[in-house]
Amino acid sequence: MYAFLFASLLFSTPAQAIEIPKQLTSADRVEVVKMLGMNTSSKLLTNPYPLGGYAGFEVGLSVEIIDIEDLKRLGATVDNEEREFRYPKLSVGKGLYNDVDMFFHFIPAAPGIKISEYGGLLRWSFFQAKFVPINLSWNVHASHIDINDSFESQTVGTNLISGINVQNFSIYFGDGYLESK
Repeated sequence: MYAFLFASLLFSTPAQAIEIPKQLTSADRVEVVKMLGMNTSSKLLTNPYPLGGYAGFEVGLSVEIIDIEDLKRLGATVDNEEREFRYPKLSVGKGLYNDVDMFFHFIPAAPGIKISEYGGLLRWSFFQAKFVPINLSWNVHASHIDINDSFESQTVGTNLISGINVQNFSIYFGDGYLESK
């Protein structure tokens, strides 16, 4: 049952290579990096509480959607009717030693898709309250994306996350630094 749901979600929203405008000015290139580079960076797709050193892996699947309507106004005009860039992302996490977790994510390969994205995230949960389900963690992450061999971006960042975890519900807030080139 879960395999069917996983496969249907994965293949129901195929990523399409988007057309990056040509003849971009320096300011236009900065806008493209903000729009595509930063928005495709590593994201935490899990409960904010540490995974622990248990056997097994945590697997997550997300469909990421980026508004690309503003690409039409940059550089030379392109025939791009797409309003959003939609792609699936698979994430695999493993709890290591001493509340340190490691995650790897990527866009699954599919025929005809000229997009590749991969990255990793390392999380250290350095504080868990004893009587309240609150924790603090520090994340370091990096990712790389290549769209149709016309846009390539490397993104690195770090952030501090505060999370609350109760039965069947988690909420977390964070702040940090993100750089995309």
